[in-house]
Amino acid sequence: MNFCTQDLSAKPRPPQKQSDTPIKTAVGQRVPPADIVTIPDGTLLSLKLRKDFNSAEVKVGDTIEFTTPYPVRINGTVVVPQDAAASGTVTEILPPRRASRDARVYVAIGKILLPDGQAATLRAQKSENKNPKNNAKEVGKHSSMWTDTSVNAGAVVPPTILVGAFTEKGREWVYKAGSWTTVYFNGPLTIERRALASLEPPPYKGPAQVFVNGPKGKLVDLYLNKATEQAMTGQVSLPLRIELKPGRYSISAHKKNGQAAELEVQADHRYWIEYEHGTLSVEDPEPHRYEMEELAVAPWVTYKIATSWFFSPIGPMKP
Repeated sequence: MNFCTQDLSAKPRPPQKQSDTPIKTAVGQRVPPADIVTIPDGTLLSLKLRKDFNSAEVKVGDTIEFTTPYPVRINGTVVVPQDAAASGTVTEILPPRRASRDARVYVAIGKILLPDGQAATLRAQKSENKNPKNNAKEVGKHSSMWTDTSVNAGAVVPPTILVGAFTEKGREWVYKAGSWTTVYFNGPLTIERRALASLEPPPYKGPAQVFVNGPKGKLVDLYLNKATEQAMTGQVSLPLRIELKPGRYSISAHKKNGQAAELEVQADHRYWIEYEHGTLSVEDPEPHRYEMEELAVAPWVTYKIATSWFFSPIGPMKP
């Protein structure tokens, strides 16, 4: 999916200056400075398309709606809740052209409402660029990050295909609900902590989840053993999210000589495992809470329910 964002938002307002000097009230009482949380300039914000739209049907000026797929945290404090609404405006539409060039829609994602009521402006790139055209961004045709549309340099391409590539007209595109894009905060922005008090999500409740993190898109052979049950194995793409039944597990990336990560899995818990140089290591999940919230809903994460793999033959894991 060709999806582009272009920044036409207004300049951010300057951050409020915080004084260390206590404030005097009308009756002479001294009040300490407000407890605030600051969203740094350039903080990443992931957004998810709320509804489908077709490049053949939208018009310049149309509103495109987005939501936040997971909470945004600053130093552990939620500053934007999950499912917060953001919107953008269609600024340019490129119709299909020859040489198989598909339609493209450019959207300026302008603002998102923060919990204290202020409208935070957004931009398409991490670094501020005063030229809106340089802030345009293409995020691809597919939700998956790992779609490979490249051609093998050593492949022999028939001449008829080459001719068709330059003479065939491209296609219109339906932009699917759930497709992700990323924008960045114009900041810094300050929020009073008391406005955030009710945003903290409740403790996780659900099946035990194990996150195996590593180089994105890397294929690894994973081996999982559970006491009293047969081992299972298969090739998976990282990062990986697995749902497990309670029990004691041993997970490794080598059949014979790899160090295994030992887990005592409990319901309503999440676990974090890092893959590095062929070795898996269990880490404290709390510092990775932000990452787990993202990976729990990310469309490019390999998701497996391990109970369906037991007693399966050696080979690719079953979905």
